[in-house]
Amino acid sequence: MIVVFAGLFVLSALITLAVLSSGGSGAAAEVPISSVEQIIDDFRRRAGTASGADDLLSVQDLILPMRVQGDSGEPYLLRPKLDRWRDEQVNRYWIPLEELALDLVRKENDRRIEALFEEIP
Repeated sequence: MIVVFAGLFVLSALITLAVLSSGGSGAAAEVPISSVEQIIDDFRRRAGTASGADDLLSVQDLILPMRVQGDSGEPYLLRPKLDRWRDEQVNRYWIPLEELALDLVRKENDRRIEALFEEIP
């Protein structure tokens, strides 16, 4: 019985070594770099020629490569970049720091009060 398990262990170890050694350097294959336009065109072609449910796009088709040719460190702006914001624009998003601090203190005090009440039998 032990001989059978030892034999299976040695066989599985040999198969594992064979698979690992055939992998070459062990580095994962890198995704080829392609432009965003090429990817979009590929999706349009596939969607246009879809004849059945098997040809439709799946979730896996929407995952883009890590690196895309033409990527830039600069953000893509959806509106023109302004050198100076008007007061009305600033007031829509501005939160005074005092309000942030008061809100944090209020939440921490509420948490401590709840913990105190939980300890009362």
